[in-house]
Amino acid sequence: AAFEASVPPHKTSYPSDQYYLYYSGNEAVPAYAASAKPAPRGHRTKGPGMSGASLFAPLKASALRHGARLRSQCEVRRLVLDLDDKVLGVEAWQLPPGSRAAKKHARLSRWAAAIHMYAPALADCLRARQRRIEQTSAIRQLIRAEQAVLLSSGGFIFNRDLVRQHAPQYLAGLPLGATGCNGSGIALGQSAGGDVARMDKVSAWRFINPPLAWARGLIVNARGQRYANEEIYGATLGHAMVEEQEGRAILILNRALVREALSQVGPGKVWNFQRLPVLLNLVFNAKRSASLAGLAKRCNLPPELLRQSVERYSRAARGEVADEFGKSAAMLANLDQGPWYALDLSFDSKLFPCPVITLGGLKVCEDSGRVLDHAGQPINGLYSAGRNAVGVASNLYVSGLSLADCIYSGRRAAAHAADQFALQTARSGEQQCNV
Repeated sequence: AAFEASVPPHKTSYPSDQYYLYYSGNEAVPAYAASAKPAPRGHRTKGPGMSGASLFAPLKASALRHGARLRSQCEVRRLVLDLDDKVLGVEAWQLPPGSRAAKKHARLSRWAAAIHMYAPALADCLRARQRRIEQTSAIRQLIRAEQAVLLSSGGFIFNRDLVRQHAPQYLAGLPLGATGCNGSGIALGQSAGGDVARMDKVSAWRFINPPLAWARGLIVNARGQRYANEEIYGATLGHAMVEEQEGRAILILNRALVREALSQVGPGKVWNFQRLPVLLNLVFNAKRSASLAGLAKRCNLPPELLRQSVERYSRAARGEVADEFGKSAAMLANLDQGPWYALDLSFDSKLFPCPVITLGGLKVCEDSGRVLDHAGQPINGLYSAGRNAVGVASNLYVSGLSLADCIYSGRRAAAHAADQFALQTARSGEQQCNV
C-alpha cells in the first residue's frame, strides 16, 4: 500500500486527491494540543477516492498471491459446529460465478453504493432487489475450516431493528458502511454462544468543514445557546449533538462567512459529497434576517438567548474575552455585522444527512481475537475482527480507526490461529514419533 506525505493548508474532513496527510480531528484544538503535540492523520493511502479501496486493493492482491481463495457474492448464513461446540466451518450460499444473476447482482451493488449518500431510500430498494436475487439464485455450499473461522463483516448500522433495539436515538442518521454492515456477522457469533458489548455505541459524524467558513460560525441548540467548540472533530461534535442536545444543531453565520463558504467549495477544491450538501443548504435551508431578533423568530429560538450567544462569541473574536469553549483565535469570526443566516444542521436534517456507524459487536479475547461466550471463555475455532467485534474504536470514534483496527485485529486473529495450527501439528508429530 502506497502512502504520500503532502499536507493541505487547512483542516478538512477529507482532502482532495492532491493531499494524503491531513488534520481532521481535535489535533489543533488548544485543549487537546496542550496534552499532545498535533500530528496529521496518516491513514489515507495514495490513490484516487476513499482510503478503503486504495488500501484494500493491494492487501487483497497480496493475499491472493500467497494462496488465499476468494469466494465473491457468497454469503455465510450458518456456522457448523461439532458435538463439542467447536466451530468446524460454515454453510454458505454463493451466486454462480459469471451467471446472469451474479452480473445483475453486481450491477445493483455498484449502483446502491454510488447513490447511497444522495438517495438512501432508492439505494435501499436496490439492496432489496439484491437480496431477492440471493434468495432465489444462490447455491448452498459447506466449507470446512482447517483451523478456525474469522468473522469480519462490519457492524450493524444497516439493520434498523438492531439499531432501534440498542441505540434508537441514532435511527435518523444516514447509515454509513457496506451492505454487509447488517449485523449478520455478529448474529453468526451469537449463534455459537458469543456475547456482545457496547452495542449502544454509535458514532455520528457532523462535519462542518469544509467549508472552513462554516466552522468559523457558531452552533446553538434549540434554546439558542452555544454548546460546543465548532472546530472540533466531526464525531466529537456529533456526539454532543445527539447525546447531549437532543440532536439539535443550528449554525449561525453572517453574510461575510456565507460568501467565504461559497468560494471555498468551488470546483476542484473539495469532493462532490462535500460540495453538494453545502450548496443545497445555503440555497434551500438557510433562513436569513437583517436582525438577530428576526432570525430567532424565524428559527423559533429565544431571541435574548440567541443574542447573548452571538454577542459573547463576537467579543471573543475581537479578543476582548477568552472564548468560553476554547476555540482557536483563527477560527473565530466577529458576527456583529449582518445580515445573519441560520442553517438547521440537526441530526435529522434531510438536506444535510449525518452519517453514522456502529461501534459495538462481539466480545473478543484481546490477546487472540477469539470470540468470548457469556462466561468470558473463548469459543473454540471462532474469531472476530474489525467492526464485527469490540475493538479500539468501540468507545468513541476517530478518523482512521476502523482501517487501523481492522488490519490490527485481523492480523492478531490470524497469527493466533496460525500458532494454534502449528502447535497442533507439532503435537501430532510427537504422537506419531512415540507410536
